[in-house]
Amino acid sequence: MTYRNDLLQLIEKLKPFDTDKKLIRIGPSKDGGYLVPDDLEGIKVLISPGVDVESKFEWECAEKGMEVHLIDASVKGPAMEHPKFQFYPKFLGIGTEELTLEAFIINNGIHLTEGDWMLQMDIEGAEWESLIQLPKDLMERFRIMVIEFHDLDNLFNRPFFSIAKKVFEKILQTHEVVHIHPNNIFHSHKINGIDVPRFMEFTFLRKDRIQTKKPATTFPHSLDRECTNNLAYPLPKIWYSN
Repeated sequence: MTYRNDLLQLIEKLKPFDTDKKLIRIGPSKDGGYLVPDDLEGIKVLISPGVDVESKFEWECAEKGMEVHLIDASVKGPAMEHPKFQFYPKFLGIGTEELTLEAFIINNGIHLTEGDWMLQMDIEGAEWESLIQLPKDLMERFRIMVIEFHDLDNLFNRPFFSIAKKVFEKILQTHEVVHIHPNNIFHSHKINGIDVPRFMEFTFLRKDRIQTKKPATTFPHSLDRECTNNLAYPLPKIWYSN
């Protein structure tokens, strides 16, 4: 089991900041909609692994002029169509039947595009291996990253904690957490007084885009919406309150 202080130290690093870029909501007022910084001008590409049955987030980004790359082998295509959509029936990961995020970017020439990118990732647990192998120079191309992290209740287990810590610390080299939203599909998971939602949506903003920041202290955000019809599950105070 993870030592309590180690987990608390990681949570401290992940506490969100309010920045000079206010948050806006893109996508539906339900699961599939996310809060992102109002800093989208100049973002040329959205990479969206994990399509499922909702594509309004991607559609709104396409309407803002982004080239949208949707990746998911579990569906036949996006739920909506747009001229700027490109769909790939692939799974991301590191297995023999999967494609790494780095390989996807290189194979499709995305690394040759000018301007910044955005990442919106919801791939049911494969995010850990996908992100840990992504080179820093490619991660830095993402101005904004919205990632749903899964199986966070396993942070209490030392092997999983070690991997998750490496992933988060890698991201935090170049980005800051600017929002966290628990997915209320599951109830609270608490051990030793630490409440860790099993699934949480993290929004990251690249550090060079931030002029001012202060700890975020108000959750849920006024634009947050529950992911399911289950009881509301606000972000536990340990994730943002000193």
